[in-house]
Amino acid sequence: FEEIAGRPVEGGGGFPGWGTALGRDEWAELRDELGNKESFRAIDEAQFVICLDDEQSMTEDEESVAMLQQADNRWYDKHQLVRLGNGKLGFNWEHSFSDGMIWNRCIEDCEAGSDEGAEGECEIEEIGWELDAQQMEKLGRAGEKVKEELCACENRHLNFQDFGKAEFKTWKVSPDAAVQMSYQLAFHGIHGSMPPVYESCATRNFHRGRTETIRTCTNESKAFVDAFNCASSDDFKREAFLKACGKHVEVAKEAKMGQGVDRIFLALEKEAEREGVDVELFKSDVYLSSKSWKLSTSNVSHPSLSRFGFGPVVGDGYGLGYLIGNDGFSVNVTNFKGGGTDGEAMRQGIGDSVRKIKSIF
Repeated sequence: FEEIAGRPVEGGGGFPGWGTALGRDEWAELRDELGNKESFRAIDEAQFVICLDDEQSMTEDEESVAMLQQADNRWYDKHQLVRLGNGKLGFNWEHSFSDGMIWNRCIEDCEAGSDEGAEGECEIEEIGWELDAQQMEKLGRAGEKVKEELCACENRHLNFQDFGKAEFKTWKVSPDAAVQMSYQLAFHGIHGSMPPVYESCATRNFHRGRTETIRTCTNESKAFVDAFNCASSDDFKREAFLKACGKHVEVAKEAKMGQGVDRIFLALEKEAEREGVDVELFKSDVYLSSKSWKLSTSNVSHPSLSRFGFGPVVGDGYGLGYLIGNDGFSVNVTNFKGGGTDGEAMRQGIGDSVRKIKSIF
């Protein structure tokens, strides 16, 4: 790695890695036009890619940007182990065929072998690219497009260390439910409405199970938010909060056991499209708005991680990747510029909301 990092970087050329951040159809077409089959095959057959970055002085927000929104020195078709210039390590995962439980297992396996050391020498062979002027121009346009799209997303990290799982458990609630309620209270405080909320749930109890949606926004969570926004007593607020958290656990258990609605609705919707069947439900405003996830959330708590993040899934929404520890929790907040969202207000609002909840106990 030292030898590779010490080699001079030749600028002025088209970088094929830019194409890996394009839409799949667009990249497939461009990749065919680029040729260089042996070079692509060498990367395709690798288990993952290691990215060695140079920038050393970075804020936490800038570190999150580097992990999620870097256009240069990345190959998004593969899992990527990124070493930032300040020595921190992170993974950028290729999500199409894998999910959080698999990623955490991979991290555990890496840690288990990290103390064993390695012996022997590794032969380094540089992958070459033969690109003509037209191919370089197309790659250049791809790079400009990708960088513009990546810059349209804002990225912030909340490192909340006032209290965490240990405190939540004294409230006799699920720590995940407590954090989820703070999200909805914060969103309502900013936007004045309740958001459709997606929380990812693993369905690994089933053969080839992937995920189901925990629909975290419920009648009970709305009643909790309403209770905090009116002049009600602490006892009333606490009761509403406990009911909302209890409902959250119930919905989460149903999703885990394959009793959610979103995957089956998706399958039925795609089958109707294929068969040319017109289904009024799939065109209704209620159905479409209910799955326009203004809060897209996922809890990938692991003791070796300091943060976890991903992008928002709608233009006027937020992406909230989070980890809950014993004494605090971490939330990576992403949102698109110009979509009516406010990432800084959401970051501050989550911390303020969970403190408000603590005040009633």
